Amino acid sequence: MTVKFFGQFLVEKGVVSGETLRKALELQGSVNLKAGEIAVKMRHLNDSDVLRIHEAQRSADLRFGEMAVRLGLLDEMQKKEILTWQKNHHLYIGEAIRRICGLGEEDLERLLQEFKIDQAPCDAERSRLPQGVREPQLWEMTADLTGKLLTRIADLPTRPGPCRIVDNLAASEVLASATFTGAASGQYLLSVSSAAQTSIARAILKKDDLSGETVEILDDTLRGFVATVLFNLTASSAERGKRLEISPPSVSRPPAGIAVPPGHRGLLFPFHRGNGDRIELALFIRQ
Repeated sequence: MTVKFFGQFLVEKGVVSGETLRKALELQGSVNLKAGEIAVKMRHLNDSDVLRIHEAQRSADLRFGEMAVRLGLLDEMQKKEILTWQKNHHLYIGEAIRRICGLGEEDLERLLQEFKIDQAPCDAERSRLPQGVREPQLWEMTADLTGKLLTRIADLPTRPGPCRIVDNLAASEVLASATFTGAASGQYLLSVSSAAQTSIARAILKKDDLSGETVEILDDTLRGFVATVLFNLTASSAERGKRLEISPPSVSRPPAGIAVPPGHRGLLFPFHRGNGDRIELALFIRQ
């Protein structure tokens, strides 16, 4: 049972080549505008407004339109107009592939159904935590916030895989970690590849070229990202009557895996990327 994206599924079946998928992804990226880009295109907002909304999203689990309304930069009608435009102009990867290589509509629909059947076991298991885990809603919320903010802040859309119990976190190219105490105690560990760290830094620094940036700067952006996730976690958990205290995040490059400490339980939440890369969230929870 392997989590896949539709384009990856088509390449593995030999329906399209990797080059065709790359071109389709480029086409999709050029067509599918973000909410902020649409708002500027419609002249509802300017670039400074969009930046302000993005900054505010770091401290609250709200979508772009919801935050814009909260800040008084959009009204509900304008938000609806933006979302409707986005929905009506969205290009799905299957349609992008069809435009690139001429795949027939009937073939595309058949392959999409095959893909859904292939991924059904993953989708069924994805939302389930293993039996016997205490405070399951808290850990589901932690994983959900991590995935949401990877998309919203770092522009790294992922597909979450099923959570599983682990005895250790495998060796990581880059590891950001923090400890938490209060309603629950343990460690938050986010394992990312060097490529994913660079993508996070590009999004936060708003720079395409990071060749002049030091490792310290890249690490600082990753610490900032994790701090944002955990800030949102403490706020959301407090609303549910569960208070958490979080330590400042640190970044390391451990040469080997990290074992779950005695008296703790390890939960692993994988986040799969379309390029085959994977980001992993581990929670070592004191029992």
